[in-house]
Amino acid sequence: MDNPEAYIAMMESWRSLASEFGQLAVAALILPIVFLRNIIGVPDGQGLANKINKWLYISWALLFVSIGLSMAYQSTAICKIGLVSGLGTGFACKFNPHIIFTAFFISFALGILAFIVGALKSLKD
Repeated sequence: MDNPEAYIAMMESWRSLASEFGQLAVAALILPIVFLRNIIGVPDGQGLANKINKWLYISWALLFVSIGLSMAYQSTAICKIGLVSGLGTGFACKFNPHIIFTAFFISFALGILAFIVGALKSLKD
């Protein structure tokens, strides 16, 4: 590695970004419920199961995947930083951080897109 300090700084900034988007994905899990209750107007005592369409379920699934990938990326980044710093390695060092981060970001973006499609379908129905 030509410049370990630059590599560590880069991995730290991407790890921080993955952490922030992971937290955003956790918060986005409640979007369908808030949307159905506050925008569509489903009363608090009424169940939501018959109002949730397949796109909202897909949104939840993709957001859960993105949360898992965010955690995997953070573990891999920390391991790679430790490897460059000479502090040892771990199981997560076997993964490619670029692939994990790309998969994480794509699943997050698709989860938000699925929510938008589901919300628009709910408005139409």
